[in-house]
Amino acid sequence: MLVVVFSSNAATAREYAPRSVSADWSNRLARCAFGLALFGAGIALILQAHLGAAPWDMLHQGLSNKTGISVGVIIEAVGFVLLLLWIPLKQRPGVGTILNAFEIGFVVDLVAPHLPDSDRLLVRAGYLVAGIVIIAIGSGFYIGAGLGPGPRDGLMLGLEQRGLSVRTARTPVRRNRRHRAGRAARRRHAAVHVRHWSASTADLAAVGPAPTRNAQRNRSSHGTCSILRVC
Repeated sequence: MLVVVFSSNAATAREYAPRSVSADWSNRLARCAFGLALFGAGIALILQAHLGAAPWDMLHQGLSNKTGISVGVIIEAVGFVLLLLWIPLKQRPGVGTILNAFEIGFVVDLVAPHLPDSDRLLVRAGYLVAGIVIIAIGSGFYIGAGLGPGPRDGLMLGLEQRGLSVRTARTPVRRNRRHRAGRAARRRHAAVHVRHWSASTADLAAVGPAPTRNAQRNRSSHGTCSILRVC
């Protein structure tokens, strides 16, 4: 591991040399936990923006909407299920893997209630940009700690070790999630149109059928006779 030191002359790199094993573990664990906290805060910001999210987060949000369970708990549950899939792939989780499975969801539920809602596009875009930047910084801390991949990345690495490339392993899963999300959105739109059509039909039934021309003519002549008192 290299640490970059900036001086007035030029940037020089020196090797990371901790004083002891315990100091190294403390340093790496702190960086891992801090990075995952930033990661969870970034996900909360992106979801609050309502301008789209990563495929996994779209899955988490969809399951949350269907079940009524918070997004953070869904993230933890999905992470635990994915860890079970590591068993046939003979993958070994690290300390960072376990922290990833539980800390990110906890931070999402902790941060999301404190983010105010807004209908303004500028504010939502600010949430989105801030979330992406924070996730990037958090990923640097988490990956740099080297305490193990997350449940989702570990699954892809296990598939790669079985002969699949990372691109081949990730693409069908992402496409399947996008397809399900699109199908759910089409169902929601269809349900909205059916409700509007039902409401319009009920209103027409309450008003009754439109009067015919003869009925309108009789009503008009009856009104005229009443005014002139000749009928």
